[in-house]
Amino acid sequence: MNRFKAIDLFAGAGGLSEGLRMADIEVVVANEIDSWAAKTHEHNHPETKFIQKDIQELRKHDLIEALSEKGLKFSDIDIVVGGPPCQGFSIIGQRDPNDPRNRLFKEFVKVIQLVKPKAFIMENVLGILSMEDGNVKEEILNSLRTCIDKGYIISEPEVLLAADYGVPQLRKRVFFLGIRGDLTDKPLRYPERTHMPIGKNDSFVKLKPYVSVEDAIGNLPEDVVESIRHNPSPVMSYPNKLKTEYQKYIQGKATVIKNHHTKKLLETRLLRISRLKEGELQTVLPDELRAGGHENKYRRLHSKKPAPTLTAHMSKDLSDFIHYEYGRSITVREAARLQSFPDHYEFLGSEFQQLKQVGNAVPPLLGKAVAQAVVKQLNFILLKQESIGALKEIAVSIVD
Repeated sequence: MNRFKAIDLFAGAGGLSEGLRMADIEVVVANEIDSWAAKTHEHNHPETKFIQKDIQELRKHDLIEALSEKGLKFSDIDIVVGGPPCQGFSIIGQRDPNDPRNRLFKEFVKVIQLVKPKAFIMENVLGILSMEDGNVKEEILNSLRTCIDKGYIISEPEVLLAADYGVPQLRKRVFFLGIRGDLTDKPLRYPERTHMPIGKNDSFVKLKPYVSVEDAIGNLPEDVVESIRHNPSPVMSYPNKLKTEYQKYIQGKATVIKNHHTKKLLETRLLRISRLKEGELQTVLPDELRAGGHENKYRRLHSKKPAPTLTAHMSKDLSDFIHYEYGRSITVREAARLQSFPDHYEFLGSEFQQLKQVGNAVPPLLGKAVAQAVVKQLNFILLKQESIGALKEIAVSIVD
């Protein structure tokens, strides 16, 4: 079988694109409005034709021209993927049913109508399932089912936990999978989990234990560069030997550390975090040291557990993510590792921009797991069709 080709919409800094690349899918075209996220994507995926513009202004000729530069047309695209912006759906913070970004999934549907890929993968936050008493979810499902002749067979949306697929983070995301109705009448299945909480195994298949924060970042240096305001980021050497399977995987062929910088903490903040033990929240602090805001503000990570969900809010405040051992917040590189970005993946822009890009991203290993499951099923369906076609040709030749 030929290598599958994909278009990535709302691509951000490239988390889902990286996951597809890990699954040996070629992302031929990507689209994103954010200029710094686009620069990071292009820097790390030079083989992809990038269209940096508002998807609401993306036209048919834009996609035709982008594909033609690579000698391709719509019929060559096997998969369309994307995660429409989720701020209005998010259960973190104040949900806004009138946020115009809530309807950007319609732009995703328009591209599906235009390209008619064999399959699609759409990712979003959990809040999308309950928004407007579930009416948003039904609107999405109905629009995808009926957007082309014979429509798409849609799998029931499923919430996947990133830690179940080797990501050192308790991040939950909802996925929508669809396959063209002329290919099969059965919905695509979601990937089986590969990891489990330490000490638990409710599966007949032996699963790996969750990857912990320490497993992920334990060999990165204590010393960092504080609050960079320039680009590119400083480069550092690896001071410690690789300790875990995850560290070996994530470091790969990288020979230097990039993006290992974090926000500078003022004296009062340093005092607060000095009083926090591993895994503790600011609720253990005396009243005079507590900060305002939610209880997770000033949280020291637990070394032996996956990290809590990383968000784009890190760009404004990293106090939710204090290193489990050191007296500082985690760095951009440490956040990237907790998202499962390989060390060779470099984030561009100011520290604010880099943290926003990392927090908004789909964890590549989660994207890889979903993509591999889709590829495996697509290959089976297409091979089956080829076999049926070959048998029909043989039957016709015998009759003749």
